Amino acid sequence: MTKICENCIYCKRLFQRFGYEMNPKNYFLCKEKDNFTELKNTCNGWQQKNDIYDLSPARFEQAEREIKAIIEILKQ
Repeated sequence: MTKICENCIYCKRLFQRFGYEMNPKNYFLCKEKDNFTELKNTCNGWQQKNDIYDLSPARFEQAEREIKAIIEILKQ
């Protein structure tokens, strides 16, 4: 894997709020250096992104409870 900002845990994309929508912009912020960066840049603070997803039954049960609570609130 290439050690560039695109694959780094510190690289965050900026979004702009427009009404109720959040629109992604082509600006990226390096949280390690606290400045703007390009996706193809590299630095000594690079750390690989770890895409870990919680697909446990407990997580789905929690989501179901939260959705039911939202439905009850919207009914009122």
